[in-house]
Amino acid sequence: MILSCTGTSALKNNDSTWARWITTACDLFLSILLGFGLSSLINYYQQRKVKSILQVSTEQIMSKCERKLKFNKHIPQKTLSEFVPLQPYRAIVIRQQTSPVIVNELIIEARKTNKFTIHPYDYKSSGDHYLEIEFLQQSSSIIISIEIFHQQNLLFERIDDFLSIILHPSNMIYTWKDFDKNLIDYQSYQVFLNGDINQCHFVNVQNCFKTWYNTTFGHNQNCNQLLDFNDIDDPLCSCSHRPVKCPTEQWSLTNAIAYTFHQNFSNGSTSSKTCPAITKLFNIIQNNWTRQQIEYFRKQCHINSPNG
Repeated sequence: MILSCTGTSALKNNDSTWARWITTACDLFLSILLGFGLSSLINYYQQRKVKSILQVSTEQIMSKCERKLKFNKHIPQKTLSEFVPLQPYRAIVIRQQTSPVIVNELIIEARKTNKFTIHPYDYKSSGDHYLEIEFLQQSSSIIISIEIFHQQNLLFERIDDFLSIILHPSNMIYTWKDFDKNLIDYQSYQVFLNGDINQCHFVNVQNCFKTWYNTTFGHNQNCNQLLDFNDIDDPLCSCSHRPVKCPTEQWSLTNAIAYTFHQNFSNGSTSSKTCPAITKLFNIIQNNWTRQQIEYFRKQCHINSPNG
């Protein structure tokens, strides 16, 4: 009887131990499950909160950027001197009534030149399309404005040959913004129609200018955007000499001339000064002018100007 009672007691103790282990394991499992659930819930709400903060911050930055852009447009500019090209030029306009002999002479000049600046523009009032081309030569340049027309005659054929010589892969073509190679109004000319223009070497001076300007004219020491190793554009920038405040914003040609040379270039896209303005900017970029060189150039231009 004693042995029987002892055995029964041992079995009960074992059952009790297993029960406690099972209970402990269940409690532990439930605790882990509850902890995981709470952690997931907390992470979910934290992510929503961070996302909300980022969204609000982005909207605030963009709103501030837009406000600054609008504000900058209303800041009165300093007195600017008249725009002056780097070198003298001769302007020629080619219309439907122009003699093919003139184009023949220009073809001869084009064969001697390997650098050109090109700017397409329209007269909105008449709907006429023009292509402005500057021959970049040693001491002076030639600026040709070609009226685009589609009448098949001797002049059209000469212009077709003329454009094929200029838009040759061996030449360097400077533009402001990317040149639209698929211009519908130019498709009658072989260099556009055959796709040869895709082989041309175009240089987008607008992109080059932004990089050069930000490097040359850094942020002021008290600028809100001052960074140790970066001269990027940002809505926080408070520098008056850096009107472009958003990284995605591009410089207009008018502002690029005004802020770099303190010269007034406001004749619009139909002016024969557009190509010389692009050329002038690329020249200083190519020669990597410093801030000191630019400031000296401004002073000299101011002294030599009629209002200086």
